[in-house]
Amino acid sequence: MSAMNVQEDTILFPKAYEDAWGEENANRTEIERARIFLLRMAVMTIDGPACSSELRAIVRDQSNRNVPALAWAIQMRIYGNRHAEFTPTPLLQAVRFLLIKARVPESGFTNRSRAVLDFFFDPTLHRNLEPLPPGEMVRYHYPSGRLRVCIIGGGPTGLASAISIAEKGQGKVEVHVWERRWIVTETGTIDYPPDARRRDQVVTLQDSVTSLLSPRSFEALFEGYPERVWPGSANIQIRKVEDRLLSRCQTDEFHGLIHLHAEGVTRRELAAGSCGDFHVLLGTDGAASWVRKNYFRGYENERGRSYALGLAFDRGEKAGLPWSQPLNIFLTLGQTRYLLNASDYDGKGYLNMQLTEEEWNKMVSVDGQPIHFGRPGCFRLPDGNIPEGFDESRVFAPSEDRGSPLWKSIEDGLKLFGFKESEVTNVVRIPIVVQAVREGVQMLPLEDSRSVRRPHALVAVAGDAAMTVHFWPGRGLNSGIKAGIALGDEICHALRGGRFAGLQLGALEEYNDFIIKLQGREHDKRSIPILNQSGSPEMLGWLLRKAQSVPEEVATEWLVGAMNQIAERLEQRDDWTFAHESNIEAQIRIILRQLNSLTLREMAVSFPWPTREMAGAEVLPIRSMRPEEKRKWLQQLWGMLTAEKTKRHGVGIPVLDPRQLDPHYLYITRFSAAE
Repeated sequence: MSAMNVQEDTILFPKAYEDAWGEENANRTEIERARIFLLRMAVMTIDGPACSSELRAIVRDQSNRNVPALAWAIQMRIYGNRHAEFTPTPLLQAVRFLLIKARVPESGFTNRSRAVLDFFFDPTLHRNLEPLPPGEMVRYHYPSGRLRVCIIGGGPTGLASAISIAEKGQGKVEVHVWERRWIVTETGTIDYPPDARRRDQVVTLQDSVTSLLSPRSFEALFEGYPERVWPGSANIQIRKVEDRLLSRCQTDEFHGLIHLHAEGVTRRELAAGSCGDFHVLLGTDGAASWVRKNYFRGYENERGRSYALGLAFDRGEKAGLPWSQPLNIFLTLGQTRYLLNASDYDGKGYLNMQLTEEEWNKMVSVDGQPIHFGRPGCFRLPDGNIPEGFDESRVFAPSEDRGSPLWKSIEDGLKLFGFKESEVTNVVRIPIVVQAVREGVQMLPLEDSRSVRRPHALVAVAGDAAMTVHFWPGRGLNSGIKAGIALGDEICHALRGGRFAGLQLGALEEYNDFIIKLQGREHDKRSIPILNQSGSPEMLGWLLRKAQSVPEEVATEWLVGAMNQIAERLEQRDDWTFAHESNIEAQIRIILRQLNSLTLREMAVSFPWPTREMAGAEVLPIRSMRPEEKRKWLQQLWGMLTAEKTKRHGVGIPVLDPRQLDPHYLYITRFSAAE
């Protein structure tokens, strides 16, 4: 262990404390030693006369039969179970000393001894008196208490964050997750109710993200069978992510480290103490996050917005998908009007369609009410009846007007990927707001900190609570998982370095930097290019109006050419999962012939995905990267910067071994700044 780590893991006491404790071989029990020691401290009028008087009363109380009981009485009767400041007092140091000398940290933990150690060795308190008292000092190992993290929101980001923090904390961090959608089952486990309306979307998780997971978490997430679709990634349904991570949280590995609470929490309830004590509050409560709205007020920054229609489908017993996954990818990337994200394993997923403002306003049920995830719409069954779980009022209004251009566009979206109306299980409209906080960490306001056992707490956000992205290029869940891993890294790094003392924003400075750099990557390089091309309602509306002047044959040839080029390029990639797809052009032409002329023209003017603009090195939590992945990533990043420098100035720059670079969080802008 380095000298720095030795210093971080120790605490200094005056030599006089050892003298007051007495010789180790004296014929006294630990509780007798502790009583004598505290009486000697009281004689010194430690922390004032009133405190000394109360201390004597606690020592004389014979119901305090052991050292943890003595410390607990001091914690409750003198400190009121709360630290008024982060600086230790002489009494606090005295109690710390007797707990160490009585070997309480080394004995088996009871609930009482655990609570006492967490209070007196709170990781946010400074370890030594300031200034140190005169005279000789003695050094002891510092048995740091646990850091408590309270997570609001038990979706994929919240669960991934809890697992990451608990794994990296190695018993020094306790996590509590609060989620209103859960229930406590008859067996005492946490689960979703059988009739819960779950999220059916299929998401694409990047290998660069899932490789950051521990082997056990990776296995739990994919159950040994990641579904390869897009290059360098795997597809999985959101509900499966939630179910599998929720199950992992309840394994024996995390007993006593991750606590799941099947109830929601509001700001008022938090301030009233519903969540108990915590050091860090993490908001992973989605795009409508109350944590962000209340504690990051004035820090929200909207970059743009878009609208989409979402058609959830389930092919039932047929399973699989109508077309091959390679063909689905070529059809998707060749235009930006429609997006398919689906699983060929079980035939479930989502078909999305970008909308103009006018189309968005028509996304209602027949009763005129908007359709959304909380109240989705439906199609009629082939026999005209209403699907189970819906009523007549929830029928999707455009599906009742079969001759309208809007319905033709929706119908053609299904035809494009080979789906039938009867396979659609629900319909929703989806607002896409590209938004982010300007800071990823804040101080919890004092009025909301009364239930914590120290002057204040920190509050952070992750996932959609920190930033929402345009889901056409995806990355929302990827960003959430990366943020959870990064927060786990930085919490544990700060704990090891003693940086939580005083609970200042600087303790999580590097997490804050990570969130800001991640926003730059996902917004500027992914969401904004889509918005600029066809993603905003205004731009899409303008393009669709222009589509009427495009000849059908021109539109068809444009789409076929673009999709063919995409196929050729992807099939040449080393990370392309599939075998060569024969007769691609013929397959594309057969599919496009089934579509209405206007749909073809609208697809053509929406243009292919701006993949070149979206390319670039990822922003990753480098502390969690494996050495070989780290070297590969740094080499790729440096190669891109070298090429950009040459392009700008016409000259090369010296080759740099990435191992010479800073081993901590390396962000693109740090390299750029060096130019």
